[in-house]
Amino acid sequence: PMPPPIPPSPKFFIVLNGQQDGPYDTSVLKNMTIQKMIDQDTLVWREGMTNWTPAKDVPEFNGIFAGTPPPIPGA
Repeated sequence: PMPPPIPPSPKFFIVLNGQQDGPYDTSVLKNMTIQKMIDQDTLVWREGMTNWTPAKDVPEFNGIFAGTPPPIPGA
């Protein structure tokens, strides 16, 4: 029998430079965090969410920011 299909990763819209952008899957968003295009305060939304939410408050982003040091205080 065929293995079950891998469920698609959720696609997120983001606010980039004050504009709605996306949708992106989490692997693309991880690259964007590495390139410092988005951070933990970037507003994100996906289907099923009521409101735009800072990425740090969205469970799917926990793995993306793991290993990313927090901003330097006072910088």
